[in-house]
Amino acid sequence: MQYRDACAETDRLFAAVHPDFLTSRPVLERHRLLFYIGHLEAFDWNLLASRVLRQPSFHPVFDHLFAFGIDPVGGGLPTDVPEDWPALDEIRRYRDMVRDRIETAIAHVDFSSPIQQVPADSPGNRLSASTMPAGVPLMRAESPISGGGNIHSDAGDGIVSVGTLCLVALEHRQMHAETLAYLIHQMPYERKRMPPDAAPMVVASGRARPRAADPDAPMCVIPSGTVTVGLPGRFASRSPHRSPEVDTDRHSTSNHASPDVEAAVTRRDDEHDDPSRTPRFGWDNEWVDPAAAQVPVPSFEIDRWMVTNGAFLRFVEAGGYYERSWWRDEDWAWRQTAGIVHPAFWEADAHAADGWRWRGMFASCALPLDWPVYVSRAEAAAYARFAGKRLPTEAEWLRAAEGVPGLPDMESRPPGEEGDKVRDRLSPAGPAEWASKPTSGFTGNADFRRWDPEPVDAAPLNRSRFGVEGQFGNGWEWIADPFAPFPGFTAFPFYRGYSADFFDDKHFVLKGGSPRTAARMLRPSFRNWFQAHYPYVYAGFRCVR
Repeated sequence: MQYRDACAETDRLFAAVHPDFLTSRPVLERHRLLFYIGHLEAFDWNLLASRVLRQPSFHPVFDHLFAFGIDPVGGGLPTDVPEDWPALDEIRRYRDMVRDRIETAIAHVDFSSPIQQVPADSPGNRLSASTMPAGVPLMRAESPISGGGNIHSDAGDGIVSVGTLCLVALEHRQMHAETLAYLIHQMPYERKRMPPDAAPMVVASGRARPRAADPDAPMCVIPSGTVTVGLPGRFASRSPHRSPEVDTDRHSTSNHASPDVEAAVTRRDDEHDDPSRTPRFGWDNEWVDPAAAQVPVPSFEIDRWMVTNGAFLRFVEAGGYYERSWWRDEDWAWRQTAGIVHPAFWEADAHAADGWRWRGMFASCALPLDWPVYVSRAEAAAYARFAGKRLPTEAEWLRAAEGVPGLPDMESRPPGEEGDKVRDRLSPAGPAEWASKPTSGFTGNADFRRWDPEPVDAAPLNRSRFGVEGQFGNGWEWIADPFAPFPGFTAFPFYRGYSADFFDDKHFVLKGGSPRTAARMLRPSFRNWFQAHYPYVYAGFRCVR
């Protein structure tokens, strides 16, 4: 069951931290680590308890305490101290009880069945400052792949399928399995414990400059064409079938939805009113009006590989961090204020051959010239200008990625499958296959195989039909586009702020995936996003011209 596997992965991350340091805050803008031990279960419980499990809260204080995201209100830093938080043993007991109830319940549910609206007083619908214990600062909804946030619900929520909610919970947890790695990566080595089964770093032997580290490596020519952006479809507006249990009075205080309340099920337009007939899943920002899904893309050139540490080293050695002309005004101001003079994952070392070392998760090593450089979007854009290139648009990136083997075909469901067959496939193990995910033919560095990157040319089979390599795994890739809704966007009715809170021209799209990205999210339509100056993401880039 993927839920159990996802829990095991986050447990593995917490086990990599010495228990004495679970109250630490590796990144000042984020919560202390122990918060996330409770947050993952609180999110699941607040999402599923009333909607799926039909169970009352057994610990409403924790349901509220751990439901909030990670960005401080007003942009300030958190002011809490370790003593403000419950004891670790209490949090773990809460975690175990939630998991036990969820696993027991989802083993016996029909994942294709619809869920009517949630009562306004259900757990997760009353998250506000007044519910927070004294001493713990109010936090607002967090950045997406940095996951979580408030569960929004109101009287107009309508209907979604059980499977959709379960997949939201699953992918939210898998997102945190990645963002937790970002936080733990920032901790001193003496506070961490390397798992005994950790894969070794893939570092080239000798000092010969790898071919992929050449900043002048040939680019791939992408001919003009049309690309599908996002998932063509929408949250359907329909009326649920009438039944004796549905109160037909719009103004009734009944907990049931009225028959004209809008449904919200992810489906293709030709799938009518049966939410069980689509095996696809996507977050609200992935769906696009089918009339706008086909985007023409003029011919362009794109880097065959992600920009490497070796290529970025030329920018550093040329004084790129001190040359104002390469930076946007707001990026230059950030660089000066924050004192940024090199990538966050590099450490200066006068004794190293190139003067730098790579700061890995559990150990450092001489700077691997053929690994992707991990930088903020601001640094990526500055390098692109330095190189006489630019960052790709989302449409260009998707066009270049066409034909990567082992990735899901997001345009069609399995041939011949009808609703009953989909239900059979989902039950009783859960919605394990409801979202498309890579097949055994995928060879990239993803799905928690490694803690660190590998050479950008290490998986030549992970290549598009145009010869572009490594677009899925080994590092997210910064895109030129601000994070914005596709035409026809409809927010998740049960989680309205997941995407919409970040359509602010301050967050930018990332595509692909990193070594710590779950396999099921390696779908072309998936959209990650972060602010341009956030330096801790496992994110690099490639350039176009």
